[in-house]
Amino acid sequence: MINKNIGGHRVAYNLMLRTKEELYRDYGIVFDPKWWLLKEDIPFLEECDSRAICSAHRDMMRAYQEWFRSFEGGTQKGHPQYKKKSKKGSYQNTSMPTVPEKLFRAGGIFIPKVGVVKFRSHWDLSNIKKIRNLTIKRSSTGKYFCAICCDVEIQEFGKTGAVVGLDLGVKDLIISSDGMKYENKKFLKKTEKKIKHLQRSVSRKKKGSKNREKARLRLAIAHEKLGNKRKDYLQKLTASIVRDNDVICVEDLNVNGMLKNHHLAKSIADASFSEIRRMLKYKCNWYGKELVVINRWEPTSKKCNHCGPIMEKFDLGIREWTCPICHVHHDRDINAAHNILEEGLRLSRVRQGMPEFRPVEEGVQGTALSLPMKQELCTCSTEEVELCI
Repeated sequence: MINKNIGGHRVAYNLMLRTKEELYRDYGIVFDPKWWLLKEDIPFLEECDSRAICSAHRDMMRAYQEWFRSFEGGTQKGHPQYKKKSKKGSYQNTSMPTVPEKLFRAGGIFIPKVGVVKFRSHWDLSNIKKIRNLTIKRSSTGKYFCAICCDVEIQEFGKTGAVVGLDLGVKDLIISSDGMKYENKKFLKKTEKKIKHLQRSVSRKKKGSKNREKARLRLAIAHEKLGNKRKDYLQKLTASIVRDNDVICVEDLNVNGMLKNHHLAKSIADASFSEIRRMLKYKCNWYGKELVVINRWEPTSKKCNHCGPIMEKFDLGIREWTCPICHVHHDRDINAAHNILEEGLRLSRVRQGMPEFRPVEEGVQGTALSLPMKQELCTCSTEEVELCI
């Protein structure tokens, strides 16, 4: 039944998108398709969950809104595309019980039009207060997941009074201003040879054969394991940083521009810079910490954090350098982390309406061990809990 709902969602999305395009192309009419009328033309959709068909209409309208909004500025997005038939898919359901007692019953989770399904989860489901919607997903490896958007109570981390600046890199994934260097595991490099072998194995098999499907599944499992390893490492790493520090300063990196460097694009993509910042952002919001993002044009690497001069010629090959004025020897990444911290603390004080920080003595970098932060304590947050069903 879940497969039928996912297929119905795809069919309904494609039909409504085709109808909207044809009416506009032939008659210039901006038409909003009525999703409930599709069941009259396609009997197959009568067997599907009506909320899956409704979510297809909502997804299509959201895709058009994002497309129109991209013309106003920001990243340019293309016209909404048709959904192709694949091994993975999803649909959303909003007409389900909003209290946990009714959703979780008989040792499983109740999914409308499907029934009670057993699941496996590492989440603590006892702190769920209100359930907003369910998203049923099917992965390319044939696994099924139920993502629950819900309100939960989150216990904030205790205040440590510590502040830190973080510089992201390829050789070391994260370099902090206190001298810590977190290893870049380079998961893709370790798995690349195996993935290449499996991709060749798939291409050799006859299309439509069972052997090709078996080879495709082996390749999908390899990709899934790679993603799970990377995600698990980043989750633990960012959680540790947020737990140990009250103010975290990072740089606004232009990752899309960095990926245009074809000598480093694969390593940068494997490092997941954008994902690290995304995790730090929502975890700081959850646990009552502060994340400060500084301007990407700030010369953090080529600026001496002791006396302040900016080096003119400074390429990526220079990993260590000595300031010609104060003669202090710098590690490139640790120096950048110090400058990120200093600029982040300045922005944090400006944001809170405090006077800007000035070093007491010339040539000596000033760092505050703690800052009085104005924060609203929030014990309730909207979170997505994912269950394996």
